[in-house]
Amino acid sequence: MQVSLWIRQSWFNPILTWNKSEYGGMDQINIKANKLWIPDIYLYNNADANQDGALDRFKTKIVLSSNGRNMWLGPVLCTFSCKINVNFFPFDEQFCSMKFGSWTFDGYQVDVVKEADEGDIKKYVVNGEWDLIGIPAQRNEVIYVCCPQPYPDVTYTIHIRRRSKYYYVNMIVPCALITSLTLLSFFLPPDSGERITLVITNLLAMTVFMLIVAEIMPATSEVIPLISIYYTGIMFEVGLSLVATCLSLKCYYNNPSVAEIPAWVRIIVLNWLAKLVRVKIPPGLVKVIKKHFKEKAEAREEIEFERRSSVLPPTGRCGGGISWRTSAFSEGRSSHVSEAASTFGLPQLFNTCAHCLDTINEEQPTTDDSPPQNIPLSLEVSMKEMLLRQDNLLKNVRRLVSVVRENEANEIKREEWKLVAAVIDACFFWLFMVTLIISTLAIFLQAPSY
Repeated sequence: MQVSLWIRQSWFNPILTWNKSEYGGMDQINIKANKLWIPDIYLYNNADANQDGALDRFKTKIVLSSNGRNMWLGPVLCTFSCKINVNFFPFDEQFCSMKFGSWTFDGYQVDVVKEADEGDIKKYVVNGEWDLIGIPAQRNEVIYVCCPQPYPDVTYTIHIRRRSKYYYVNMIVPCALITSLTLLSFFLPPDSGERITLVITNLLAMTVFMLIVAEIMPATSEVIPLISIYYTGIMFEVGLSLVATCLSLKCYYNNPSVAEIPAWVRIIVLNWLAKLVRVKIPPGLVKVIKKHFKEKAEAREEIEFERRSSVLPPTGRCGGGISWRTSAFSEGRSSHVSEAASTFGLPQLFNTCAHCLDTINEEQPTTDDSPPQNIPLSLEVSMKEMLLRQDNLLKNVRRLVSVVRENEANEIKREEWKLVAAVIDACFFWLFMVTLIISTLAIFLQAPSY
């Protein structure tokens, strides 16, 4: 620390006394310092490389009084060492001591005492960075290893307090604003593509502020400054918000044909967390989801039914003739095919074919193992071709129905994933907002209140 002081030293020399009445009432005279004896007072914790801290080299004259009192006034620019405690930076107070005492005279020869309990600060020039609280003085006596005599000294402690308004405006408030902007990433639409960019930009801005703080603070590892703890915690929380944003985007853009929502996610996120953060699930989506599960169950039943009953028996498809042992269309099968065909605008061909086959069976009764008699070969061939064509049409209809159902199912899954992402965004928003508020208060409430 470097301070500009007005030093005032006074001592009594019984040899230099006179009767002022004998000298025309002269009470004081000014004499050069090299003409008188002066005490060797030094600044013990001097840190100026160009000076040794001696206070006996002033160029000013000494005021000598008739009673033997010597007064030596002189300005001096002192540079001394001071241990800085940056624990509560920028809300810190510093106590810097200046130790004055004789270097060669012990306490029995020169007794060093304080003139007042505090230093005079009436002429103090206000500093823009620090407030001067006071300069208390204290007299001490120290016995060193070399000598048994006590060595007195007077220690002035400069009590200063940092003005924190500058750091509020230029470091803390901008950091808080940048951090609050990170919360907006949970409100940005995922399709905008700017969510991760916003969080990374805020993280880089926090890094710049951290570098500025590191430049203005002394390099010390004894304590971690309060503002460094704040910046480190904020950077950690912004980094976690980046992870949360990536998780939300992963849910939003999840491929529904590959990843289906697990049951525990549907229970925890869509049921519990959605109610907790007051995210309303659209009633229409709930109905569609229930309808989807119902149709999915019906589709499984239909597939099982179709597996058990086929259009053509295996012997009829591979052999030359047609087996009439089993009817080509049962009532349940005809109804399913008819419904699928009407869905895509196909003619009621299958019911007609089934009706023709039933008519032929009624007109040509057969035994269980023998084919019908007196059926023209051309009718048999045409009927076989018609059944094969019908089978191909049925396969195409099934394929179309399967594609439509798959698209509808994927769309429902996609909407579910988007809803999960919306619930996660709301949860992370409230979680990070509460975390930021609590962490900020927990850090800055440690600072001393003045």
